[in-house]
Order: sequence, then structure tokens, then C-alpha cells
Amino acid sequence: MGLSCNGFISSNNFLKESGINSEDKLILTKGIGTGTLFAADMNYQAKRRWIDNAVKSILLSNQQAAKIFLEFKATACTNITGFGLLGHLVEMIKASKISASLELEDIVILEGSIQTTKQGITSSLYPQNLQASNYILNREKVKRKNKFTLLFYPQTSGGLPA
Repeated sequence: MGLSCNGFISSNNFLKESGINSEDKLILTKGIGTGTLFAADMNYQAKRRWIDNAVKSILLSNQQAAKIFLEFKATACTNITGFGLLGHLVEMIKASKISASLELEDIVILEGSIQTTKQGITSSLYPQNLQASNYILNREKVKRKNKFTLLFYPQTSGGLPA
């Protein structure tokens, strides 16, 4: 099954991947971790409350966040889906011709996602998405941190980074 959506939008109400300025801050509207949690659930390795919380997250509409971004004049935006947080961030920084830094400790994650990554539970897109780690200058320093692997998991109805 495929889905296509066509429409018209005013350029005043449209945020593209490009447009980030070097002094901008990255804001994530949802925690990450659905990719590993749902992979764990398919293998009967996830706790029910982890999955219930992940489902609540994906059911939360991004519409209000998008309105707030427009109200406060965000300069760029994308969603976090198949390429994971880092893959989409790389697209944004390449389109804007800048670099970015992330503080792993500040990234909100869904409950249970650290536990499932420690168990080595990965999604089918994880190995491909991990190639984006080539863009991380201090990769050797941070790759052992708990949240590192979560940067590369695809997200189901992930939040909006702007």
C-alpha cells in the first residue's frame, strides 16, 4: 500500500530542511526510541509499559509543535522517521551548509530504549542508518555512550527537530 498527499502551502507556513543558522538550537518535540522498542516487541523482549508509552508518543500529533515553530520563527524543520535522528540531522546540516553538535545527555529517550539497545536488539534499517556516523567528528569518543546507538534507529511518527 502506498500513500501520496498533494496540496498547496503558503511559503509563510513552510519550514524546509535547509535554513539552519549556526547559532540556532535544535529542538526535538518527542523522545526517540520507537525503532528499538518495536523491534524488541516483535521479539517478545519489551515490557508492555514501554510499548504503551511508545504508542502514546506516536499518537501524539506534531501539529501543535509545528504551529509553535512557525509562531516563534523557527528557521528549518524535518521529521524523524526512517533515517533516525542523525540521518535527518545530517540532511538538515548538509542542506544548510553548516555543522552541528549534539549533547547526548540532553536527548530525551523513551523508557526501555536503552535496555533494548544494550540487548543488541536492532531494527532492519539500523545498519544502513549507522553509516551516518561517518559525519560524527568525535565518533570514537562517544560511540560507547548509552544513547549513541539510538541516534540511528528509525522512528515511527517521530518528533520534529527544528
